[in-house]
Amino acid sequence: MHLIKKTQPDHIYNFSAQSSVGLSFEFPIETHRSIVDVTANILEACRVLKYDGKIFFSGSSEIFGETDEPANIRSHIDIKSPYAAAKYQSLILARLYKEIYEIKAITGIFFNHESQLRSQNFVTQKIIKGAIECTKNKEKKITLGNLQIARDWGCAEEYMEAVQKIMISKIIEDQIICTGQLTTLKEFIQITFDYLGLNWQSHVISNEKFYRRSDIKISCGDPTKLEKDLGWKAKKDIKTTIRELIDFNLKFN
Repeated sequence: MHLIKKTQPDHIYNFSAQSSVGLSFEFPIETHRSIVDVTANILEACRVLKYDGKIFFSGSSEIFGETDEPANIRSHIDIKSPYAAAKYQSLILARLYKEIYEIKAITGIFFNHESQLRSQNFVTQKIIKGAIECTKNKEKKITLGNLQIARDWGCAEEYMEAVQKIMISKIIEDQIICTGQLTTLKEFIQITFDYLGLNWQSHVISNEKFYRRSDIKISCGDPTKLEKDLGWKAKKDIKTTIRELIDFNLKFN
């Protein structure tokens, strides 16, 4: 509260979170605190201070669970992890404070997005770093779970451009940030290994031991509202995003 009062920022961005779905099963309370408690503290500070700026909260596509069709802002909610539960609570809190106290709170609901800053406990980084190691050690194997899961993967850098458009706009509405394109994990692996000149089938093992019981098989978003409202749409396809991640790892690691 003191910081907001002292600096009087035009915008506040909250990306605080324990952001691994997998880890949220091991640390549900810590995940809740890192998301819901932070959201509540920011909103309450802004209410007390009568803060008039805009606040951006980072939401997650995990709240939709399995998507039989591309999810939009009104799609069915299907919580399948402690992480998703916390993100949904954050979304509801932001909407309540907006409705009751007229706080300018917006939640950007992100579908999967990748960048060079991803930690290694995410499967995409495990694949990319593992594939690079395979170029040096032809005997190396990478063990993964279900290769048939499909995600709407985008580029984090591009998604931050969407966030900026959301925040400078006069429209104060929640938005879905996604590409609208599905890629299976198997396709992600093949693109990665093809780019490095390797046969993925010689290095990747799928083991049911690593299947997550409540894992979402298909998660895809509908980007049409964001494009209609603010003229933003993703430009990079999954191949470009993967190649940029590989090039970064080859150069700096």
